Amino acid sequence: MHVFAGIENINYYNPEINILYCGFDKLEKWDFPNLGAPFWRIYYNFSEGGVVIRNKKELKMVPGKIYMISPDTEYGARLNRPFEHFYIHFQTASPYNFCPDKIYVFDVKEEDLKLIEEICKFRQAGSEHRRELSLRILAMCLRGILEIPENDLKKSYSDRRVIRAVEFIEKNLRKAISNDDLAKLFGMNRNAFAKIFRENVGVSPQKFIAQRRIQQACLLLRFSDLTIDEIAEMTGFCDRYYFTRVFTQQRNIPPAAFRRLAH
Repeated sequence: MHVFAGIENINYYNPEINILYCGFDKLEKWDFPNLGAPFWRIYYNFSEGGVVIRNKKELKMVPGKIYMISPDTEYGARLNRPFEHFYIHFQTASPYNFCPDKIYVFDVKEEDLKLIEEICKFRQAGSEHRRELSLRILAMCLRGILEIPENDLKKSYSDRRVIRAVEFIEKNLRKAISNDDLAKLFGMNRNAFAKIFRENVGVSPQKFIAQRRIQQACLLLRFSDLTIDEIAEMTGFCDRYYFTRVFTQQRNIPPAAFRRLAH
């Protein structure tokens, strides 16, 4: 038996990254008041012309910089002239799903450009290179989240009961969930549980449920072929009309229009 001296037992962190989409386009139209969505974006432009707008401030996108936008960050976009645009949409798990609304900007390195060029090459080559393509997209996502400052990472909710309640909500989005249902999970009074939940999450349980349903609906609208009626049912809404009303209230855009957004 061989004994390896000096080797510590390390509980390695394995990031959960879910690739949603990757694309490369020459944009001749890019005019959106709000592109906020419940997933990360990575942008790299090979030429000037693109502008992102956050809190009424314009940020001109230039070659040599990578732009990474955290989930549900409200921002708009426009162009001054057509430009070549590379982008990735992806999701992450804790602690990266707790980052603040923000546009991160960092310098592109020579190895980044090589990775982006390889992604574009394998994307054009077709589905037989799916593995090579996916691994390089994952590498690009990891490159991006490594740029996030430690201060922007929140580990999780501090109360274990809230963590369990959020997990329950995530698994039962299409069902009716009352505050009584959640409180009973822990043998608590409804008002006492609601207070703890709000202190940890920042919103009431019912508002959080509505937000999570709309976030899930955004993903289904963007990355599935399901009809709006089917999406409404899958996310716990009684009909398409009520779903459309709640979606529009939260996102300032109807579901059908959100589905048409790109990038």
